[in-house]
Amino acid sequence: MIEWIIRITVVLVLAVAAANVLHGAWIAGRLARYAARRYGHLGLWLWLPTFRTRRDVVEWVATWRAIVGGGDPVVAAIRRDGREVAGRYVQLVLLCNMWAMAVWAIAPRLG
Repeated sequence: MIEWIIRITVVLVLAVAAANVLHGAWIAGRLARYAARRYGHLGLWLWLPTFRTRRDVVEWVATWRAIVGGGDPVVAAIRRDGREVAGRYVQLVLLCNMWAMAVWAIAPRLG
């Protein structure tokens, strides 16, 4: 009985993890499309910067802060979806730990 509970839990956890990975990739794709369309003048520097000085790093971080922190509704939707994925990962970690503690507490008594 315990083996089946563990197997079903593992399958469900892997399914949620796979869904999170796919959703995260979709969110990254949306962000990339948005940045390419809206900030096309920055070109490849936005994704693969070459830092020669500290000022280059500060400028790159400020550019990303302006993009992600803007009041654009598209960016707000991307941030909301990102928070949703992060929340599911936290929930997944807590669920896995809960099952591990339950099996650790129950299994020795059943044997």
